[in-house]
Amino acid sequence: MFATFFVDIIERIGEERMSFDPESLRRRRAEILTELERVNSDQRIELDPDGEEQAIQIEQDEVAVSMEQSLRKELAEIDAKLEGDDAD
Repeated sequence: MFATFFVDIIERIGEERMSFDPESLRRRRAEILTELERVNSDQRIELDPDGEEQAIQIEQDEVAVSMEQSLRKELAEIDAKLEGDDAD
């Protein structure tokens, strides 16, 4: 539930940012790549021996996966838009 809410917010922010000029899109693209690195490094943790902590870690991992998917979608949209601008 929390993950869905979080992904919706990220998608809305991405839609708002997609209307900017090419330089803004390039800056956003760099931000996304940095964020993807952070999300991917956060996913590489070992599970805690405590079962309750593991449950929390797994839930956080699900949020991270949703966030990564949303960021990758926005990145693809930006790349497509930038490719279209380069063709003009």
